[in-house]
Amino acid sequence: MAVSSWASFLSSAASEHLNHAFSSWQFDALALSEVTGNTPLSTLGVYLFDRLGLVNHFGLQRSKLLRFFLEIECGYSDSCCYHNRAHAASVLHQMHVLLREGGLASTCVRACSGAHCKEGNEQLVTMACLIAAAVHDFEHRGVDNGFLVRTLDKRALWYNDQQPNEQHHAAAAFAVLLRPECNFLSELQRSEEHTSELQSLTSSR
Repeated sequence: MAVSSWASFLSSAASEHLNHAFSSWQFDALALSEVTGNTPLSTLGVYLFDRLGLVNHFGLQRSKLLRFFLEIECGYSDSCCYHNRAHAASVLHQMHVLLREGGLASTCVRACSGAHCKEGNEQLVTMACLIAAAVHDFEHRGVDNGFLVRTLDKRALWYNDQQPNEQHHAAAAFAVLLRPECNFLSELQRSEEHTSELQSLTSSR
């Protein structure tokens, strides 16, 4: 379903939550989950990418953007009391307000100018930070790194006991992004400069 047609199905309650949250530090992720059929992350994610102008600025493919967020959302299990999709939506919103209301986006651009991104490219910083926030606990099992290491879990073995949770979140999320049907950045990736900057910014979360 195209993002534009998907958005038209949002309830008035969902729209009210989103519009209020856009410029507010207050956000009730559980309430948004209730009025969106337990899809708070994808709903908020697509809304922010549209409202912030990222879709138009970077020429992102809307259908793939929605598919990406839906796939990432499915990686947040309801069986986890904390590391679930409502938590992911909450972190995504907090990142958004820090970037926009707290001035973090402009600060990041100044800090990394000449390293990861060119001065003035706040949109790229914003997109990278929002992606990082959305995927930060992707496929979390509800246990910490110490437990994975002590139980010789496959993730700990795969990543040589070095932050297996965080390593997996990032690697698995990028694997989703590289699926043709989820790669909303395919046009952006034609620019090697933008691709390198985005990977550096997202991975340095």
